[in-house]
Formats: sequence, structure tokens, C-alpha cells
Amino acid sequence: MKRLLLVVASTAALLSTACGGGGGTTVLPPPTGKFGLSSLTGTYAFFTSGEVASSSATTSLARTGSFVANGTGGITGGVEDVAEPGVLPSLAVLITGGSYTVDGNGRGSLTLNVSLGAFPLRSPSGSFLHPQAAAS
Repeated sequence: MKRLLLVVASTAALLSTACGGGGGTTVLPPPTGKFGLSSLTGTYAFFTSGEVASSSATTSLARTGSFVANGTGGITGGVEDVAEPGVLPSLAVLITGGSYTVDGNGRGSLTLNVSLGAFPLRSPSGSFLHPQAAAS
């Protein structure tokens, strides 16, 4: 349960930093510890929201779901829901695989493979595995 809260809080912190509309940004101190691929093992929840820009318009987009990390850099499956205004939600989209990295400082990247292609995420200023993120 702590791991789930940690991932959800870290993802929310990452997205609010990356997609924030201005204002101040709270920067968490770097995590301590030795992190690696085995630090991410089991089932995790995620939520992302933001905007998708095309040549003709900018629309809101939200994704929520869960994925299973195998501890060796692979995503073995999962499911997500996608919501976009004016479009019927895509419910229970299967995550067919993917990959992830975890840097020694707890930061990393995640790519989820779904039927429509790959969905990449990167934690440039936060951490997937930040111990203080769950308390924030």
C-alpha cells in the first residue's frame, strides 16, 4: 500500500511540475538510497492529466490505470482508462507490455505499450521512488 501511495504521489508531483500553468514549484530534495530496476516490483497505480496539442487545437487528456513491473525493467501488463472531452472514454485499454528504468537517484522513465502505440513517461524533476512524496 505504501508503494502504491508513493507512486501515485510521485506521479502527481511529476505531472504538476511538468504540466503546471505557472506559479511556484516545490522541489523535493533528492531521495537517498541506492535505487535500481528491482526497486520497482509489483502492481502500481498511475494517473496523468494534461493537454495534447495538435496543429488545429489543444485538448485535455487524462489517463488512469495500473501496471505490473517485474523488477528487471519490464512491464508485464496492466490496464488503463483514457478520458478526453468530447470523446467517449476508452475504458479498460489493455497495457500489453513496456519497459522502465530507475536511476540510482530514484528517478526514471516508463513506457507503457497499449494497442494504439507507446505511452512514455519520464520523471525529470521528481522521483518514482521518493520516500517523502507519499507524505506530501
